[in-house]
Amino acid sequence: MADSPPQTGTLGSTRPGWSTKKKEGQNASNRGKMNPVVDEENWRQKMKRRGLKFDDEQKQIFLDTLARTGLKYTSYEAADVTRNCVMGHAERDPEFADQMDAALGEYREKVRQEVWNRGVIGWEEPVYGGGKRVLEPLTDPETGEVLRDENGEIRLRSATVLKKSDRLLELEAKRVDPAYRDKGLLGEMEGSGVKKIVVEFVDPEPDPQIIENETPLPLEDKTAD
Repeated sequence: MADSPPQTGTLGSTRPGWSTKKKEGQNASNRGKMNPVVDEENWRQKMKRRGLKFDDEQKQIFLDTLARTGLKYTSYEAADVTRNCVMGHAERDPEFADQMDAALGEYREKVRQEVWNRGVIGWEEPVYGGGKRVLEPLTDPETGEVLRDENGEIRLRSATVLKKSDRLLELEAKRVDPAYRDKGLLGEMEGSGVKKIVVEFVDPEPDPQIIENETPLPLEDKTAD
Protein backbone atom coordinates (compact mmCIF):
# COMPACT_ATOMS: atom_id res chain seq x y z
CA MET A 1 0.00 0.00 0.00
CA ALA A 2 1.34 3.35 -0.97
CA ASP A 3 2.19 5.87 1.68
CA SER A 4 -0.28 8.72 2.14
CA PRO A 5 0.98 12.15 1.12
CA PRO A 6 2.41 14.20 3.98
CA GLN A 7 0.12 16.78 5.66
CA THR A 8 1.13 20.40 5.49
CA GLY A 9 1.63 22.24 8.75
CA THR A 10 3.73 21.80 11.87
CA LEU A 11 4.76 18.56 13.53
CA GLY A 12 1.98 16.96 15.53
CA SER A 13 -0.75 18.84 13.76
CA THR A 14 -3.68 16.85 12.39
CA ARG A 15 -5.25 19.70 10.41
CA PRO A 16 -3.73 21.45 7.43
CA GLY A 17 -2.56 24.95 8.13
CA TRP A 18 -2.86 24.61 11.93
CA SER A 19 0.06 26.09 13.82
CA THR A 20 1.18 26.20 17.43
CA LYS A 21 1.39 29.97 17.22
CA LYS A 22 -2.35 30.17 16.73
CA LYS A 23 -2.90 27.95 19.75
CA GLU A 24 -0.59 30.04 21.86
CA GLY A 25 -2.45 33.17 20.84
CA GLN A 26 -5.79 31.67 21.77
CA ASN A 27 -4.47 30.40 25.11
CA ALA A 28 -3.16 33.83 25.94
CA SER A 29 -6.53 35.32 25.04
CA ASN A 30 -8.34 32.82 27.25
CA ARG A 31 -5.99 33.51 30.12
CA GLY A 32 -6.76 37.18 29.78
CA LYS A 33 -10.49 36.49 30.00
CA MET A 34 -10.13 34.21 33.01
CA ASN A 35 -7.65 36.44 34.82
CA PRO A 36 -8.53 40.04 33.99
CA VAL A 37 -6.15 42.78 35.00
CA VAL A 38 -7.17 44.06 38.42
CA ASP A 39 -7.72 47.78 38.56
CA GLU A 40 -5.75 49.35 41.36
CA GLU A 41 -8.78 51.53 42.12
CA ASN A 42 -11.10 48.58 42.76
CA TRP A 43 -13.57 48.58 45.62
CA ARG A 44 -11.40 46.55 48.01
CA GLN A 45 -8.53 49.00 47.85
CA LYS A 46 -10.91 51.93 48.06
CA MET A 47 -12.49 50.47 51.21
CA LYS A 48 -9.04 49.85 52.67
CA ARG A 49 -7.97 53.41 51.95
CA ARG A 50 -11.23 54.77 53.43
CA GLY A 51 -10.65 52.70 56.55
CA LEU A 52 -7.13 53.97 57.13
CA LYS A 53 -7.24 57.63 56.18
CA PHE A 54 -9.20 60.02 58.41
CA ASP A 55 -7.38 63.33 58.67
CA ASP A 56 -8.52 66.61 60.24
CA GLU A 57 -10.13 67.80 57.01
CA GLN A 58 -12.21 64.65 56.71
CA LYS A 59 -13.16 64.84 60.37
CA GLN A 60 -14.44 68.37 59.89
CA ILE A 61 -16.49 67.31 56.85
CA PHE A 62 -17.93 64.44 58.86
CA LEU A 63 -18.83 66.64 61.84
CA ASP A 64 -20.36 69.39 59.68
CA THR A 65 -22.52 66.89 57.80
CA LEU A 66 -23.56 65.19 61.03
CA ALA A 67 -24.59 68.51 62.59
CA ARG A 68 -26.56 69.45 59.47
CA THR A 69 -28.34 66.16 58.79
CA GLY A 70 -28.09 64.06 61.95
CA LEU A 71 -27.41 61.03 59.71
CA LYS A 72 -24.25 59.08 60.44
CA TYR A 73 -24.09 57.07 57.23
CA THR A 74 -24.59 60.19 55.14
CA SER A 75 -21.71 61.75 57.08
CA TYR A 76 -19.51 58.69 56.44
CA GLU A 77 -20.09 59.03 52.71
CA ALA A 78 -19.47 62.77 52.74
CA ALA A 79 -16.09 62.28 54.44
CA ASP A 80 -15.28 59.20 52.30
CA VAL A 81 -14.65 56.99 55.35
CA THR A 82 -16.16 53.83 56.81
CA ARG A 83 -18.17 53.41 59.98
CA ASN A 84 -15.46 51.27 61.59
CA CYS A 85 -12.89 53.96 60.86
CA VAL A 86 -14.97 56.68 62.54
CA MET A 87 -15.90 54.55 65.53
CA GLY A 88 -12.31 53.48 65.97
CA HIS A 89 -11.15 57.10 66.07
CA ALA A 90 -13.95 57.94 68.54
CA GLU A 91 -12.81 55.14 70.88
CA ARG A 92 -9.18 56.25 70.76
CA ASP A 93 -9.81 60.00 70.77
CA PRO A 94 -12.17 61.23 73.54
CA GLU A 95 -12.06 64.76 72.13
CA PHE A 96 -13.35 63.57 68.76
CA ALA A 97 -16.06 61.54 70.53
CA ASP A 98 -17.18 64.69 72.35
CA GLN A 99 -17.26 66.55 69.04
CA MET A 100 -19.56 63.86 67.61
CA ASP A 101 -21.92 64.22 70.57
CA ALA A 102 -21.88 67.98 70.16
CA ALA A 103 -22.72 67.68 66.45
CA LEU A 104 -25.67 65.40 67.20
CA GLY A 105 -26.77 67.78 69.96
CA GLU A 106 -26.71 70.66 67.48
CA TYR A 107 -28.94 68.71 65.11
CA ARG A 108 -31.36 67.83 67.93
CA GLU A 109 -31.69 71.51 68.76
CA LYS A 110 -32.53 72.27 65.13
CA VAL A 111 -35.25 69.63 65.21
CA ARG A 112 -36.66 71.01 68.45
CA GLN A 113 -36.65 74.51 67.00
CA GLU A 114 -38.55 73.31 63.92
CA VAL A 115 -41.05 71.41 66.09
CA TRP A 116 -41.60 74.58 68.12
CA ASN A 117 -41.96 76.72 65.00
CA ARG A 118 -44.55 74.46 63.38
CA GLY A 119 -46.40 73.60 66.57
CA VAL A 120 -46.41 76.98 68.37
CA ILE A 121 -45.69 79.73 65.80
CA GLY A 122 -47.27 78.05 62.78
CA TRP A 123 -46.98 79.01 59.11
CA GLU A 124 -48.97 80.96 56.56
CA GLU A 125 -50.67 78.81 53.93
CA PRO A 126 -52.13 80.37 50.77
CA VAL A 127 -55.89 80.26 50.23
CA TYR A 128 -57.30 79.05 46.91
CA GLY A 129 -60.77 79.45 45.46
CA GLY A 130 -61.91 78.09 42.12
CA GLY A 131 -58.39 76.94 41.40
CA LYS A 132 -56.94 80.45 41.82
CA ARG A 133 -55.20 82.30 44.62
CA VAL A 134 -57.60 84.38 46.70
CA LEU A 135 -56.67 88.06 47.10
CA GLU A 136 -57.39 90.31 50.07
CA PRO A 137 -56.75 94.00 50.88
CA LEU A 138 -53.34 94.86 52.22
CA THR A 139 -53.58 96.56 55.63
CA ASP A 140 -51.19 98.41 57.88
CA PRO A 141 -49.92 95.93 60.52
CA GLU A 142 -50.12 98.55 63.30
CA THR A 143 -53.32 100.46 62.56
CA GLY A 144 -55.18 97.92 60.44
CA GLU A 145 -55.93 100.61 57.86
CA VAL A 146 -56.39 99.50 54.26
CA LEU A 147 -53.44 100.61 52.14
CA ARG A 148 -53.83 102.20 48.72
CA ASP A 149 -51.45 102.86 45.87
CA GLU A 150 -50.60 106.24 44.30
CA ASN A 151 -53.73 106.05 42.14
CA GLY A 152 -56.00 105.45 45.12
CA GLU A 153 -56.56 101.78 44.27
CA ILE A 154 -56.67 99.29 47.12
CA ARG A 155 -53.51 97.30 47.32
CA LEU A 156 -54.09 93.55 47.30
CA ARG A 157 -52.13 90.59 48.49
CA SER A 158 -52.55 86.83 48.41
CA ALA A 159 -54.82 85.68 51.22
CA THR A 160 -53.28 83.26 53.71
CA VAL A 161 -54.47 81.32 56.72
CA LEU A 162 -52.38 80.48 59.77
CA LYS A 163 -51.72 76.76 60.12
CA LYS A 164 -50.27 74.85 63.06
CA SER A 165 -49.45 71.22 63.64
CA ASP A 166 -51.47 69.83 66.53
CA ARG A 167 -49.29 66.72 66.68
CA LEU A 168 -46.03 68.67 66.93
CA LEU A 169 -47.58 70.95 69.54
CA GLU A 170 -48.54 67.84 71.53
CA LEU A 171 -44.96 66.54 71.32
CA GLU A 172 -43.57 69.87 72.46
CA ALA A 173 -46.01 69.96 75.38
CA LYS A 174 -44.97 66.45 76.44
CA ARG A 175 -41.33 67.46 76.27
CA VAL A 176 -41.63 70.48 78.55
CA ASP A 177 -44.50 69.47 80.86
CA PRO A 178 -44.74 66.01 82.51
CA ALA A 179 -48.50 66.48 82.90
CA TYR A 180 -48.93 65.84 79.17
CA ARG A 181 -46.90 62.65 79.07
CA ASP A 182 -48.72 59.35 78.61
CA LYS A 183 -48.46 56.81 81.41
CA GLY A 184 -50.96 54.24 80.30
CA LEU A 185 -54.72 53.86 80.65
CA LEU A 186 -54.55 52.57 84.22
CA GLY A 187 -52.26 55.02 85.92
CA GLU A 188 -51.93 58.44 87.43
CA MET A 189 -50.88 61.51 85.45
CA GLU A 190 -48.86 63.98 87.45
CA GLY A 191 -50.60 67.31 87.89
CA SER A 192 -53.48 66.38 85.60
CA GLY A 193 -56.11 65.78 88.27
CA VAL A 194 -56.83 62.29 86.95
CA LYS A 195 -56.91 59.80 89.80
CA LYS A 196 -55.66 56.29 89.54
CA ILE A 197 -58.24 53.85 88.27
CA VAL A 198 -58.58 50.64 90.26
CA VAL A 199 -60.55 47.74 88.83
CA GLU A 200 -61.62 45.10 91.37
CA PHE A 201 -63.83 42.09 90.72
CA VAL A 202 -65.95 40.73 93.64
CA ASP A 203 -68.67 38.11 93.92
CA PRO A 204 -72.15 39.68 94.27
CA GLU A 205 -74.02 39.14 97.52
CA PRO A 206 -77.17 36.92 97.22
CA ASP A 207 -80.56 38.63 97.19
CA PRO A 208 -82.63 37.66 100.33
CA GLN A 209 -85.91 37.74 98.35
CA ILE A 210 -84.58 35.22 95.87
CA ILE A 211 -83.48 32.93 98.70
CA GLU A 212 -86.90 33.20 100.48
CA ASN A 213 -88.92 32.32 97.36
CA GLU A 214 -86.53 29.69 96.11
CA THR A 215 -87.87 26.14 96.07
CA PRO A 216 -85.24 23.65 97.16
CA LEU A 217 -84.40 20.91 94.74
CA PRO A 218 -85.31 17.35 95.81
CA LEU A 219 -82.45 15.25 97.03
CA GLU A 220 -81.52 12.35 94.85
CA ASP A 221 -81.81 8.93 96.45
CA LYS A 222 -78.54 7.19 95.87
CA THR A 223 -79.35 4.03 97.91
CA ALA A 224 -79.06 0.84 96.01
CA ASP A 225 -82.20 -1.13 95.25
